[in-house]
Amino acid sequence: MPINHEHQVEVSLIGDFQPVAPNAVMWVREDRDYVLACNALSQTTNHHGPLRIWVRHPSHYAWLRNFAEQIDLPARFQEKTARLLLTELWNVAAPAWLDDDTVLTQKLLNLDVENTAPASFVDRLLTHLLGPGFTDHSLNANGLEPVIRALNTDAAAAVFRQYPVARRCLEEKCAGWERNASEAWVKEVCKRLSQDFLGLWQPLSAWSVLHHYPEKVLEYVLTPVQIQWVRKVPPKVIATLPLESMIREQILTQIHLFFNSIETEVTTSEAFGKVLGCVSGRLSQEFEYVFEWLKQDRFPVTAREVAAVRDKFQGCPGISVGQLNALTYLVKPRRPTLLKDGQQWNRRE
Repeated sequence: MPINHEHQVEVSLIGDFQPVAPNAVMWVREDRDYVLACNALSQTTNHHGPLRIWVRHPSHYAWLRNFAEQIDLPARFQEKTARLLLTELWNVAAPAWLDDDTVLTQKLLNLDVENTAPASFVDRLLTHLLGPGFTDHSLNANGLEPVIRALNTDAAAAVFRQYPVARRCLEEKCAGWERNASEAWVKEVCKRLSQDFLGLWQPLSAWSVLHHYPEKVLEYVLTPVQIQWVRKVPPKVIATLPLESMIREQILTQIHLFFNSIETEVTTSEAFGKVLGCVSGRLSQEFEYVFEWLKQDRFPVTAREVAAVRDKFQGCPGISVGQLNALTYLVKPRRPTLLKDGQQWNRRE
């Protein structure tokens, strides 16, 4: 654990706090521990590295101070508050709003956090409780999805119930991301992320699927305010974002209505190409509609349409490689022609 001391010897009055102590700490809980601590203090010249002693009772703390003075040993004596103890154990700079009561009531000293490198309290807590997506000083295209994934889980909900301070930390983190943002969409996302991350996930889910569909399809799923801000988010940023379950059902309903409304219009390759340009390629239901239309012989299916569909649904959840390969059987072979006198079939024919 990193140690930043003015002296090689530090004696701390811990009291009744129950912190996760580093292995290098010597505890003084009773009289025999006091004797061992005195022996350690008298042999500091033989001790490799800093000597840290944590003391439970004020009497032992006072005795050790007197003993250090008697043997003329330079040492740092300090009565630890909960907040001060946490900053040292976590190797963090604590914000002004973090007080002893918060540390104690939410049992933050019981958390065994990684503390190798210095960090802010906000980053340390969020990273420990919610994952590594909260370590960066700015939010970018690569970082948005892990953050949304981390926040929208049952485990995250439990974290915010058990540690209310985590909500404050999230607000601080999002405010910092917003200040550091150079892109408009990041600012829009950060404004909403800390207050209502489920309310953020749903519009982003809808936008990730419906961004190429006609405007009216999106309007049936999102409010005008949501559409206004979500359009600022580049679709490629959320191309693999998991779809929120409730909004997913609404999306599927609107896609079903859309395909049914244009079914009689798709009778040419050009019309089919326009529809294929609308679909996201993220839902197996989209593939089923497209595949069914191709099977219905609405127009002569060529290798071009097959390649376009395969490219669109490559990697779509629920669609296998076999299903994509089966598209090739929808391309009708060219009608054979009769040979004229003197002509012969070549090997390829």
